[in-house]
Amino acid sequence: MKLYMHPVSNTSRPVRMFIADNNLPVDEEVVDLMTGAHHQEPYISLNPNRQVPTLVDDDLTLGESSAILKYLAEKFDLAAYPKDAKKRAKVNEAMDWFNTHFYHDYGYGVGVACGAHFTSALPTLPVSR
Repeated sequence: MKLYMHPVSNTSRPVRMFIADNNLPVDEEVVDLMTGAHHQEPYISLNPNRQVPTLVDDDLTLGESSAILKYLAEKFDLAAYPKDAKKRAKVNEAMDWFNTHFYHDYGYGVGVACGAHFTSALPTLPVSR
């Protein structure tokens, strides 16, 4: 089993921590985002979305961190993903919130807002020649 990831990726980090915390037998391969390796072969054949992380386990390939976490917990029968439907629903709720609301608010609210603020300030900056 192999996890394709990059250490700076916010979506790779929880998967890597879960693997480490549970001492799971998963090899890692760095996909160098800084050089654009995620937009090149052979990686795009693994994950046409060109995102990290991607988990490959024999004939199964998963390219979403939430699905990877759930799969690993089920495969290794870990208590982190309970069998009880109500408890599992609460785990799913937290994961869905993180993947939709938190990231949307953080990624767009902070990143885009800061970028817009910075860009709007550019015309007022003095130009040196």
